[in-house]
Amino acid sequence: MKFVKINRHEFFRRYFDYKPDEHVLILGPTGSGKTRMALDALGAISTEKNPAVIFAMKPRDKTLEDFAEAHDFQTIPSWPPHFSNKWKPKKPKGYLLKPSHNMRDIYWTRQHHHDVFQECIIDSYAKGNRILFADETYSLTNELQLGDELVTVWTKGRSMHCTLWAASQRPAFIPTWAYSQSTHFFISYDPDKRSRKRYEEISGVDPEIIREGTEALEEFEWLYVKAAGRKSVVCIVSK
Repeated sequence: MKFVKINRHEFFRRYFDYKPDEHVLILGPTGSGKTRMALDALGAISTEKNPAVIFAMKPRDKTLEDFAEAHDFQTIPSWPPHFSNKWKPKKPKGYLLKPSHNMRDIYWTRQHHHDVFQECIIDSYAKGNRILFADETYSLTNELQLGDELVTVWTKGRSMHCTLWAASQRPAFIPTWAYSQSTHFFISYDPDKRSRKRYEEISGVDPEIIREGTEALEEFEWLYVKAAGRKSVVCIVSK
């Protein structure tokens, strides 16, 4: 099968048909550029009326910090955000939620991050019109024990227009709801055969298309899939 290649900038400008009730899943091993891919998409989609919240789990992350500065995202340490002018608050296009760290107490840090992210997830689910970007889905699920909260958004967030954009280094060890509930998939080549086999479990898409598409990828290219039954869309997003 021959796959159409579209330049990344052109893809997000003209072809990324995203609606506020759709979940996104981004899968690729370390070094594949999945965070950059997600940020390029968020930069094109986030608005004041439907802002994104990026969960920052590292004490320093230049990629996220540079993106926030360039795209009018407000960096905040806790949730909810606070505005300096309560009479005319200037709402940003999104937020970089970056809780504080205690480098000498990982247990305090883990509990603190759990509490901050949990508050944001629950509030976003209740109020809607928000995109939650989980750059470290495995860590949120298994280290911070927020799997139940994420599953709630995957399974019930659509009606509230609260959507989850999840990224993961491996297709294993994250809830399978990420596959069955997502509409948009960005998949990098993975040399691990078990990972490529897991990619084929995407709901509503011919596994042979996923296999051929991922094997055709060059470095920093992504197989894009919009899962919509017989109207599914598949292409390669190039650099």
